Amino acid sequence: MKYKIYYQNKDKLKSIIIDAFNMQSLKSSIDYPSNIIYINEIKKFNFTLFDNKNEKLEMFYEMKTMLDSNLQFKYIIDILINSDFSKKNKEILQTIKQSIKNGQSIYESLLIHKNYLGNSIIFFKIAQENSTFKQAILAMYKMQKQEEKIKQDIKNILAYPIILFSSVIFTIYILFLYVVPKFENIYAQFGSNLPYSTKILLDVKYIISNEYLYLLGFIILFIIISRIIHVIFKYQIDKILFHFIPIFSTLYRNIIFYKLL
Repeated sequence: MKYKIYYQNKDKLKSIIIDAFNMQSLKSSIDYPSNIIYINEIKKFNFTLFDNKNEKLEMFYEMKTMLDSNLQFKYIIDILINSDFSKKNKEILQTIKQSIKNGQSIYESLLIHKNYLGNSIIFFKIAQENSTFKQAILAMYKMQKQEEKIKQDIKNILAYPIILFSSVIFTIYILFLYVVPKFENIYAQFGSNLPYSTKILLDVKYIISNEYLYLLGFIILFIIISRIIHVIFKYQIDKILFHFIPIFSTLYRNIIFYKLL
């Protein structure tokens, strides 16, 4: 098996990959570093297109609730690790636990999970610098909850336009598949004297009738690739959206600040 080990060296986050039979034999390797932050077993395929946002929100809610009960943060992490969360959430909790154990910066350690945590990762930095985990986690939970509410509101608003758009696409498809062919013989009598717009109409009809599988495959492939890029580079994309796009960046910042109210 291969393990990727994240460790701290001179205030910098570094990583190394080591081959080992199991976790126990890994520690006996001569390359095994000190100041371990997190150890991840490398598998052939470990990628998900869709994160369970509700479970992440639930994890922060449990953390907030126990902080309200004045439990020590390290004990809270131990309790949550033994809870029924997904592997990804447990990886985050293990990273926090290892950071506390080694006296390292939780924020710096969690940077390896920045694409999953998104904007909420900054609250760990605030908590670390101001020793206010209770307030920071509460603010993080509120932001995550507000974000989910905004997304749900957007979905509700877009539901009717999406249904309407789907109906239009279906109508156009039926039009090209059944109506246009009935006039095709009439159009053929005009030969090359057909108007340019009519030629385009016939070309579109041919694509829809004969190449629809390729068209559908292209649309599905485009959606999947876009989703993969967003999952892998979420942190970088958020940074670009936040800073570098005229007008839109201002709107995006206002949305994020609204979540914090």
